[in-house]
Amino acid sequence: MDVINASHLEEKSEITMVRTANAELVNPIEKRKSDIINMNTALRLSSFQFAFKHGKPSPIGKVSMEYILNFLEKEGLTFWQECYDEIMQVNLPDTVFKILNCDDKNIQVKTLKSPFEFTSLSFQKFSFLAWELHGFKYSEYRFEHPQKGLDTKDLPTAFFLDEDDGSPKVFGSTSLKSSILKNAIKHRKVTIAKFLDKDSEWHCFYYTYNSINGNEAGDIPHIHYISNNWTINRKIVLEELSKRHHSFTSSVHVKYRRNS
Repeated sequence: MDVINASHLEEKSEITMVRTANAELVNPIEKRKSDIINMNTALRLSSFQFAFKHGKPSPIGKVSMEYILNFLEKEGLTFWQECYDEIMQVNLPDTVFKILNCDDKNIQVKTLKSPFEFTSLSFQKFSFLAWELHGFKYSEYRFEHPQKGLDTKDLPTAFFLDEDDGSPKVFGSTSLKSSILKNAIKHRKVTIAKFLDKDSEWHCFYYTYNSINGNEAGDIPHIHYISNNWTINRKIVLEELSKRHHSFTSSVHVKYRRNS
């Protein structure tokens, strides 16, 4: 897990960003549990440190760091249990499990076509139950390619577009203009690939920021699906997805919606 802390020079504020690590052939429940606890610890500890630095109420300096970390771990466990309960309570049609242990590509395609829809929570539930009930291990990979021609050394530590006016909010120093930073976000390519594996059977759900934001294929937010029934090697799929442009396409666009 990568934790990045960056300061906004003008506003005298700070931001903490947490990015979970890639994982291969793991228990998806334990991975999500670990991610939740570690993210909670990183974010809360950062807020304590910021408060202490600026003379605001903070446990730092009053109790030991060991005590603080133990407290945050317990807090993270409570938060994880709440997240787990929320995930397992979402609606997930039983029909989706027909794609597992299936050697018929047509059945898989038909099962995932609209009106079927994954949400961010229902997909997690699917991966949990695929592991618990069907023995499928979980893998997750992130591939990011910056805008072509851009020297990433010139970028600030962190920046994102303001939801109100769309202007870049910058944390850290940079000599780049706002227009260049906006294009750096708009033209980067990020692909997330998630695999379910059992023996020689595998299922891959992958997406780009454009696909889940509805900026491709008819403006409908979606993720892509492909499996071993496509008669393509898993290793080749992963190698292709790591590139800015991959050489295969998936005609299966699974409707996708983020839970609010």
